[in-house]
Amino acid sequence: MNKKHRGYVIQILVLVFLIAFGLWRQQHRMYRETRQAFLMDTLFEIEAESRNSQLAAVLDSCLSLAAGYEQQLSAYAESGSVQRLNDSDGDSIIMIDDDILKLITTADYYYQQTGGRYDVTIGALADLWDFSKKRVPTEDEVKQALAKTGFDKVILHGNMISHPTGMKFNFGSIAKGYVVDRMKEMLHSNGIENMLINAGGDLYIQSDKPLLIGIQHPRLGLGEVIDELSIKNMAVVTSGDYERYFEVDGRRYHHIIDAINGYPADKCVAVTAICADATTADALSTSAFLLTPEEAVKMADKVAEAALIVYYFKDGELVRMTNDRALKYLEAVK
Repeated sequence: MNKKHRGYVIQILVLVFLIAFGLWRQQHRMYRETRQAFLMDTLFEIEAESRNSQLAAVLDSCLSLAAGYEQQLSAYAESGSVQRLNDSDGDSIIMIDDDILKLITTADYYYQQTGGRYDVTIGALADLWDFSKKRVPTEDEVKQALAKTGFDKVILHGNMISHPTGMKFNFGSIAKGYVVDRMKEMLHSNGIENMLINAGGDLYIQSDKPLLIGIQHPRLGLGEVIDELSIKNMAVVTSGDYERYFEVDGRRYHHIIDAINGYPADKCVAVTAICADATTADALSTSAFLLTPEEAVKMADKVAEAALIVYYFKDGELVRMTNDRALKYLEAVK
């Protein structure tokens, strides 16, 4: 082979190498994207990392999915699934979709576990406690709303449901977690494994290494942390009496309502649940808030993989109670 031909061969080999190297880099390139949107009365944020070159489009689709669920699961969205359910009267048997059925099934479990304190038929009470007006309802108003509440009055057969006239469902205590799980599924289906989804404090974290997150101090300013957690491949949700509240005559009235007496629960000030999925974490944190700390921890121990941290006042001092599973997340920070 003469020098001229040898030169051509070398050029071709170099070109092939460059093309192969470019393809290899393209296949192994890591894309990072962040998206935000105001949905379900809170800020939804997604951060993700993947070799999927369509990552940006996938995150946009995720937020579109969440927006669709906002319409379907809000108690106040016209033509949504919950609105249709609430508009049905006591003589009607209506068909509900699989999303509503899953929410009701989960809600039924925690209704039973809390002795009726956690109840998604609390819509009339939720409307009564309008925190924009900062007004304490009268006893008669609470009694009237309670008369329209009670999951035990719901009749469910498969996807068919009926309930008394005037009863209103409100899935505010579980819907955000459910939507986070559906977003997580969409990301997984597109080969995306590293993610952080934050729906106004309902978190799902999946990463190669644990991430450090803080728990908001229930009596200090925004950003002040009472504890830190080391989290990997789990959902974290905190319910607290500091999120939406007003005070009258020195008493704090917040948005987590006990469906037995119709008033805000007063046994805890904050509860953090760590679970394998956000739906469970959302329902568990709210349900636990309605119980005594001892009852809450006992309930959490019945839920697979669930860890629970309860903050409450004892003799005027803010203290913490956890189940054993929570310790590994707290101790990992040290």
